[in-house]
Amino acid sequence: DILQDEFIDWVQGSHLLQLGVALQRLTRFSWVLNDAVQCALEPGPQSVAVVESAPRQGLELRQAIDYRLSALLNVCRQITGAEIVPIEVAFTYEQRGNTLEHQRFFRCPLRFGQPMSKLVFHEQDMSLPTRHSDEALAGYLTQLAEQVLRSLTTGSTTKERVRSAIWNML
Repeated sequence: DILQDEFIDWVQGSHLLQLGVALQRLTRFSWVLNDAVQCALEPGPQSVAVVESAPRQGLELRQAIDYRLSALLNVCRQITGAEIVPIEVAFTYEQRGNTLEHQRFFRCPLRFGQPMSKLVFHEQDMSLPTRHSDEALAGYLTQLAEQVLRSLTTGSTTKERVRSAIWNML
């Protein structure tokens, strides 16, 4: 998947050193990577959750939610080289049918019919080091992402001002 590959390249090409910083970067630039889904970090007692919302119709489909949450966990496992097991995974849809494959992959309690989809990590997972860092590439990719983010929220033409107004309302 292109989104997953871009995020892996960005994180592995960075000086991030820790998973928590990589997830902060993901949530900061989530709209640049995928303008249909917004991500946020939600700290809890001894936990950190990546919470997602998909305001566009169709993105709350069961398969889309399953894909995004499993891809996120898979990327976290790849960039750290650790078999991360979340505290829990929350799905906005109601449980239907067999969830053995979900259990096999996530290896934690699954919560269905929740208000938000989220992947809840142990706080100590945020300190896991990332592998294969390259500070020069990280600087370039961060600068590029900041430029794209700025271009979405500024401009002088009517088209750019309308886009900026809509973007800021999201």
